[in-house]
Parts: sequence; structure tokens; C-alpha cells
Amino acid sequence: MIAIILCCLLSVLPYSEQKAPVLSSKGDGKLHIYALPVGQGDGTVIQCPNGDVAIVDLGSSTRKHDTIPVREERPCKKVKLDDESHYYMKDDELNGFLGNTNIKYVFITHADIDHYNLFAKINLKRLTTVSEAYAGCEESDYNKAMQDWIKSLPKTTKFHYNPKLDTVVSICSGSKLPVNVKVMAINTDTFNPGCTNSNSMALRLEYGKFSLFLPGDLEEANYQHDADGVITSPTKGLHGKPGVLKIVSDKGIKSTVYRLSHHGAWPKANTPYFLKAVQPQYVFSSSQLPGTSGTYNHPNCDLYDEMIKMIKNKKLPITTYSTNPPQKNYYCGKEKERYREDENKYGIFTTAAIDNGRLVNYFIEIDSDGTVFQVTPKLWR
Repeated sequence: MIAIILCCLLSVLPYSEQKAPVLSSKGDGKLHIYALPVGQGDGTVIQCPNGDVAIVDLGSSTRKHDTIPVREERPCKKVKLDDESHYYMKDDELNGFLGNTNIKYVFITHADIDHYNLFAKINLKRLTTVSEAYAGCEESDYNKAMQDWIKSLPKTTKFHYNPKLDTVVSICSGSKLPVNVKVMAINTDTFNPGCTNSNSMALRLEYGKFSLFLPGDLEEANYQHDADGVITSPTKGLHGKPGVLKIVSDKGIKSTVYRLSHHGAWPKANTPYFLKAVQPQYVFSSSQLPGTSGTYNHPNCDLYDEMIKMIKNKKLPITTYSTNPPQKNYYCGKEKERYREDENKYGIFTTAAIDNGRLVNYFIEIDSDGTVFQVTPKLWR
């Protein structure tokens, strides 16, 4: 692993601001998925071949004022940003990005604020087309602003709290190939019941030969597995007491692309056994720049190192680029207010980075026709 040390003079430099992409309401016959640069949070927008939209999580806990973190192995001074929220997607940019699309489905994996508070920023006129919404946890687990937002949805919207395991939602009408979202796990941790990370609603999207696993903040460290890494049921809780794991096998969650659980947390989430079960060709995480105050060192450097080791040992089929990787550097958290920058030649992407001394953001865009797919981190600003 090559650690690249940046200089201490990491002030806020001028940048050329680019407009966020605007979704067309017509669609182009392909499935498009976007991981949005929302800072410390998650926001995944799915656009159907016919142009309709589904959203899986939309929230951020990024603070308005923040500091650039200390570099690993070097006592650099922290430099205060004028307003870090300026660098992540703003409310008007979010609405501009959604354009005049019809938002048909909403999924909220659980009631952590960094997974849902930006839904309330969507212009109400854009929500008149929402037909169904699915949420992990109960309505009372969400804050008042979110409860008010839920009440503002059309009376015809069907809202499902804690949907049943194996629920399948077909989100794209008129598509030649069905685009199905399946509930692969929900309330799995019976030792720790309630609205917790380990009880997140985990979703798997399937479109022909393409699949995407979206686990929310699912933490599976207490799940039972065999020597080959196959996740089995039942399981034992962290204290050896009985629990029930409702993901039945590795075949159930195997997916071509994986949004790292809990923003790339480690070691409770994204364990080697779980990674081996998913078998992704690409992974991405959504978070604030790791190491900045108010963050949780997401994504974690130990997780990155573990994935690289598994790739080299041929236990993980993540794509390796021989030349011109689309995201040359990988940023991960090491310890409080510290981060590491690594030379990256793998299909492992992040939404936040530093380029020439300035904070930059990426849209992670995935395009598929149901047979082939492409994952591209696109520099936004």
C-alpha cells in the first residue's frame, strides 16, 4: 500500500464549480443509478428506463462548519473551511438534479437522520407522484420533521413500515426487463431489537444480469457463518444469546455492485464473511471526507486494506485497473481527525476526496441495460 502524504498548507483554494447533472423525465431505455455527494450520509437515486425515479435513503449529518483533518503520520495544522456544506450537494442542487422526473418509490433503510433528513428538502410538488414508500423502523422512530414530511405525501401513497422479509417491489413499469427491489434483511438482530443499525432494512436491486446491494447501516459482525464464509441461520448474538439471521445464504445477497454498509464502517460491518457472500465487482461508500470533525472515520482504512488483501488472494472479484483507474486516490479514516490517502487501482470508490488542496465531490454513476453495466465516479466539484 502506498501512502501519499500531502503538505500541511491545505487551505481552501478556488475551484471551478460545475453544474450538477439534471435528470431527464423521459428516460433513455437504460437503468441509471446515482450515489449523491451528500457528505456524511447516504443518497441513492435510481432512474428507470422509462424515466421514473426511486430513491433509497436521502440524508446527511454534515456540519456547516468543519475542519480539514490531520494527515496520517504528520502533525499538520487543521485548517477551518468557510462552510463545508458549500462543498456538498445543496437543497436547490438536489431539486435541480431531480428535474421534472416522477418520483414513484421511496425506501428508507432505518431511522438514522443521515439516511432520511434530506427527503424533507425535496419540493413538495415533486412528491405528488409517489405511489409507495417503505421504511425500516416505526413511524415514532423518525423525528417530527420527517413525520410531517410523511404526512405531506399524497393520500394515495401507500406507506409500509418494517415491510416483511422477501417483499419484492417492481419499481419500473413498462420495462422490458423487470427492475425488482427485494427486502433481504430487516430486524435481523433479535438480541438487540428496535431501531438499530443491525436491524436496518437491506435491499437488493436486480435488473437482468445486473444487481446492486444496498444494506443501509446493517452490522453483521454477530452473524454466524461457516468456514467458507457462507452466512447461515440461525445465528448467535454478540453475547452468545440466540438471534435469528434472516439472510438465508450467500446466493441471496450476491451482487455485482455493493454500497458498503454503514458508510464503510469496520469491523462490525462489512466483515470478510459478508464481503465474500456479496462477491461484488465494484463497491462504493458515501460519506463526508474521513477524518473531518463530526465524522466517524468512514470509510475505514482497515476495511480498505482487508478488501485489497481479499482481492490479491482472489477471494473478492473487485475490478482491478491496469491503467487509468477512474478514481486514482482512495481516502479512508484512520483514527479521530486523521485520514489516509492511498493510490487506488481498484473498483473501490468514494464520494468525497481532496484534489490539489481542495475538497472535491464525486457522483458515483451506474448505467446498465440489464446485460452489461458500467460504474463511473464523476468529478463534480
